[in-house]
Amino acid sequence: MKPPPKLTPAHIAQVLGDASSGIGGSASKKPVFFPGRLVSLWEIVNTLNAIKFARTWESLCRIREKCEDDAAGQRQSVFNANEAHILQQLLSDLQAMQDAVRLGDGFLQIVNLRDALDADGPWFNNEIGRLLRGIEERIGMDLSAMVFVQVPMDKAKFFNDPINPLGKEVHDAFESARPDILAAGNCLALDLNTAAVFHLMRIVEFGMRDLAVELGVRWMHKTVETADWGALIKGMRGKIERRQRKWDKSKRKKRGENDLLRFYSGLVDEMNVFRENWRNNTMHAHNFYTELEAFGVYIRVRDFMIKLAKRQRAN
Repeated sequence: MKPPPKLTPAHIAQVLGDASSGIGGSASKKPVFFPGRLVSLWEIVNTLNAIKFARTWESLCRIREKCEDDAAGQRQSVFNANEAHILQQLLSDLQAMQDAVRLGDGFLQIVNLRDALDADGPWFNNEIGRLLRGIEERIGMDLSAMVFVQVPMDKAKFFNDPINPLGKEVHDAFESARPDILAAGNCLALDLNTAAVFHLMRIVEFGMRDLAVELGVRWMHKTVETADWGALIKGMRGKIERRQRKWDKSKRKKRGENDLLRFYSGLVDEMNVFRENWRNNTMHAHNFYTELEAFGVYIRVRDFMIKLAKRQRAN
């Protein structure tokens, strides 16, 4: 066969008789869709080159319809060479766009048709139409299987960000809590509200154990790492009460000690509120939480952890 002539928009318009003359160029083959990455609608449109994809797809559908109509009138009707050259270019454009989003099975269907067109003619309309319909169906299935979750604009700031949900101070002060901060933000962004509360309670627990160490809580047969919430809260209250009694009896009172103990006591009271209202219910599958409830818990945990991160360290 002679090499196909260089195609122009006029050639395509001549065969298809429609507005497909806007097709030209090629889509980027660099894939940009990776699991777990937030992708904007604008990025999807530009990566898929949506206008070009729509025009290319429409053109292929028109060619397929023409082939089927011609084959219905005369089964051995022939697909002409000029149409074949145009179809080759459309398939190349479609393949480039398909590569950008890493689709596989539809590509095989394209290869089948391109191999048929690369062979010497004649090409029969019924066969070309059948192959084109196979491409339409396979790519339609591939695109339907590639799903994206829409994250509302006001929640996108929480997604895959270990700093933003609770702030830099909390991120820096509680390194061990960072995986749960990241998970809690993702759950809030994706409306996984009960899961968000679960991770928020784990974040509080990191703060609780850190404060217990600071207060010097100890037991005979357990450690701060192994003690449950009830034991931690009881142990911290005991430490605070003993220091308070010592301060009350002291003739030379340590400056700032009383304010610090009140601050500690308020933190422990908040921890007990978390335990009674959310931690136990979440861990024991007693409740499911709505979006409003989860964000209410998030605000309380955020404010609590910020206070912990800023707290005045005891000497």
